[in-house]
Amino acid sequence: EENKKGVVHPKLDHCLLGTLLSEAVEDVGALAGEKFGVSPEMELDLKNGVELTPLLCSPSYLHFMMVELLKNSVRAVMEKYGVLEVEDLETAPVRIRARLSDKHHIVLEIIDDGIGMNPLALERAQHAFYTTVEQPKDPTYTYSRDFGVPFAGAGFDTIRASTYAAIHGGF
Repeated sequence: EENKKGVVHPKLDHCLLGTLLSEAVEDVGALAGEKFGVSPEMELDLKNGVELTPLLCSPSYLHFMMVELLKNSVRAVMEKYGVLEVEDLETAPVRIRARLSDKHHIVLEIIDDGIGMNPLALERAQHAFYTTVEQPKDPTYTYSRDFGVPFAGAGFDTIRASTYAAIHGGF
């Protein structure tokens, strides 16, 4: 096969959906723990044996998409409840449901109890460089409970996740 410059060719491999989703939940929990000092509970609900469903896919692409979607939900929950309240919630504020819709399609739903987005923000969310994160005007050198790396992709990650979804025939 000749070298084709600029052609997207993801490495396809077999993986189990349940394993991929569990790893994404674990990774986002660790990122939230690093960023906020606590992670909201994330409930994984797999229906009809979907956890054992083998997929021929690019595992790194699907992992990236799931992590980005879960990061958005976790950030919305943390903005609504804050560090102190999120630990006292009786139900999981982030729920991931996966089910087989037929023998060729998997439906993933991510439901959160976060702050939500207004209609104008929803419309802009698919544009490159759009972010809901306010950029600090001046650096502060005080203790802020703002740990680790940024928890938002500054408008790049949603576009990248959409591209990966399109490569896999979804979105």
